[in-house]
Amino acid sequence: MRFVMSSTGPELPRRTRAILLVPLLMIVAACTSVEFENTADRLPWSPRDVAGASGSVSGTVVWGGRIVAIENLREGTEFQVLALPLDSGNVPDVDASSIGRFIAYYPGYLEPEDYAPGRYVSLAGRLDGRVEGSVGESPILLPYVRTAQVHLWPRDLGEWNNRWSVGVGVGIDL
Repeated sequence: MRFVMSSTGPELPRRTRAILLVPLLMIVAACTSVEFENTADRLPWSPRDVAGASGSVSGTVVWGGRIVAIENLREGTEFQVLALPLDSGNVPDVDASSIGRFIAYYPGYLEPEDYAPGRYVSLAGRLDGRVEGSVGESPILLPYVRTAQVHLWPRDLGEWNNRWSVGVGVGIDL
């Protein structure tokens, strides 16, 4: 391997730089996240906080979790979400305990087979009060979010798990 000296130190040949750059780009691309527009002023409240608030709460929220029910209406689609904490990339933490439930309204048609119960979503929107809902036969108040942006996560959790590691070793598959 030939190094070229420069005023800033040794410089790697172009081919070597390209070989080193490809794995780095793959690692960066593997980090899962989703960004939502116009959410810098989002509320720090969880769905449970909003449901239990004594007064009205309004503002932008970024929430996510697992879909538990979906219904297409004439004007749009409503889906109930079991809320989970989101990480810094707005990815639901599927191993965490629930932080409440909420109803999300999307102003258009969402395919129920794609947005089926059990799928994970992250979304951004505006709180529009609370509505009465139920879990089984128990009535509860649920925050109502008019969504502006929705991200549906792949069915296979392995495709969007942002936990990654680097290692060297030998694998044997019997």
